[in-house]
Amino acid sequence: MAIDLTGIQNVEFYSGHYLSAVLESDLKGLDQAWKKAEEDSGQAPPYKRLGPTISAWEKARSQSAGDPSAAKRWSAVRSFTATLVEALGYPYAPDVAELEDGTLIPLVTRIDRDSRPYLWIVDAPQADQESDSPLDEPLLRDQYPASTEGPDLQIIPRTNDPDNKAQAATWRELLDSTLFRLENAPRWVLFVSGDQILLAERHKWPSGRFLRFDLGALFARRETKAQKAFCALLHADALAPSDGSCLHDTLEEKSHKHAFAVSADLKHGVR
Repeated sequence: MAIDLTGIQNVEFYSGHYLSAVLESDLKGLDQAWKKAEEDSGQAPPYKRLGPTISAWEKARSQSAGDPSAAKRWSAVRSFTATLVEALGYPYAPDVAELEDGTLIPLVTRIDRDSRPYLWIVDAPQADQESDSPLDEPLLRDQYPASTEGPDLQIIPRTNDPDNKAQAATWRELLDSTLFRLENAPRWVLFVSGDQILLAERHKWPSGRFLRFDLGALFARRETKAQKAFCALLHADALAPSDGSCLHDTLEEKSHKHAFAVSADLKHGVR
């Protein structure tokens, strides 16, 4: 049976045919490593340990649904975010990162490599309406530690209107206009917002390429194959391993080779 990608939207991050036809075989190495760890030490693979995470998601979703207050929606899903991050193999360590222009960004977790930002996990309130995008939610003062001070914290001005301090910049504006334009930008940003997760890469995001994970489809169905794909694409063992290269680098290389081979076959068929 082929890999189940229900709830995982590939927005030109990889070639579509590669994901549906080849990805499963390229994830076997990680799956085998998890199975070996289970056999050797009894440690269940991540996708078998999602039960508490799904329960936390269901509770958070119930508490935040329909609340007009962004701050209250964010607070309702915060404990779920912590559970999710740890289930994916990352430490839950809220922090604040200062950008080159002095803007302070609230983080859920940060991982550095070679003294440079590598992976940032950030969170936003669940969108008020299902049709809305959580990327259009503003950064909230509640997301910063109480000890953090500064005039730009209460409201982070929109980058395209620096004199307007009546509205905070949204996460979309921050990613589009500031964060991924920095020389010292993190390579990866994992954006968590209650019902959705976005995986953004600094070179792909500007051209509108990313992976979107619909937790409603993934968690409500409780389909093992889909949850296995979810963990394999987002877990620290794949995205930020303690040693070795990032699995996504391997997948990217193979996706390009596969797309080239398919293109060559098509050209040959036409001739």
